[in-house]
Amino acid sequence: MPNEKILTRIIKSFVILAAYGFVIYKLAGYYASWKSEGLPETFEWSTGWFLLVLVLMGLNWLLEAFRWKKLVQDIQNISILQSLKAVLSGIAIGLLTPKRIGDVGGRCMMMKPENRYQGLMAFGLGSLLQSGVTLLFGILSLLMILAAGKLIPEQKTTFLALATSLGIILFFLITRLPSIKSLLLKIPWIHPENRTLEYLDRQKSSHLMRIFALGMIRYLVFATQFVLLLNLFGNNIALLHAYIAIGMMYFLITFIPVSSLAELGIRGSIAAFTFSFFTPHTEGAILAASGLWIINLALPALAGAWIIGFTKNNIDMPSPGTLFQTLPRKSLAFINRYSRKPSRD
Repeated sequence: MPNEKILTRIIKSFVILAAYGFVIYKLAGYYASWKSEGLPETFEWSTGWFLLVLVLMGLNWLLEAFRWKKLVQDIQNISILQSLKAVLSGIAIGLLTPKRIGDVGGRCMMMKPENRYQGLMAFGLGSLLQSGVTLLFGILSLLMILAAGKLIPEQKTTFLALATSLGIILFFLITRLPSIKSLLLKIPWIHPENRTLEYLDRQKSSHLMRIFALGMIRYLVFATQFVLLLNLFGNNIALLHAYIAIGMMYFLITFIPVSSLAELGIRGSIAAFTFSFFTPHTEGAILAASGLWIINLALPALAGAWIIGFTKNNIDMPSPGTLFQTLPRKSLAFINRYSRKPSRD
């Protein structure tokens, strides 16, 4: 339909303009901060270190593309290039939403319409496994910080309680997928989507462990990027201490609910906090956190926005009307029924 095509083009144009505008706005703020505060006195530019960080950025998202391909392999067979396009599109949309929740929409819209709802399950499982990786390294970092006596009693209690509760929840979610399906099927408007939830039944432990291992490799890649940027900005912290601080930083970033719109500032604050356990000079850590956000998220988001707007994929891009068709029929009926009720305000 002509009107639907026009609306689709408007949405695509909005994604492109919003993504590019957001990145430019953040880069301008980043540059202004550099200009006002200046670089650390120990800063020494190294083209070699910087190029290595960029190479690892490509490896990071190539690993994520391979991970996404594995997650959806029993839903839809896609090439590694199609998977990479889906990942980059997800980054572009996710950058504009709280906790990058729009990432799932960007990835699933690259799938066939009949597979998108199962793609949502695949994304949820992948996020769960990656959170497990972050939690694992976060707990290891926390234990090392505790062993070094770096936390005051109140901080010890808070962090231990948070890590323990999250660990128990994630362990249950990852190891008891059939039980999760049974619980979800008790929800009235989810029950008719039994076929979609069968995705969870098909996931074997060996397959989940391989995806978890890929997540660990990817984690080590972007943690190493952070270490390289630390060296670039003249923060000569011990290598072990750097990885401990990075592990604690990503743990806090992952489990603190913040919008992507504020994430760049939050990253800098958390980096300053975690690195303060090992060095009073946290400027390099703040700059490294901001720089890695630009390299690993902002630049790929620009590529993702371009893919959404201008690339014709082998897999059909969904129209706005088609997107709504992927919602469960019962949930649509629920929305329609209650949207007709008069407001009590």
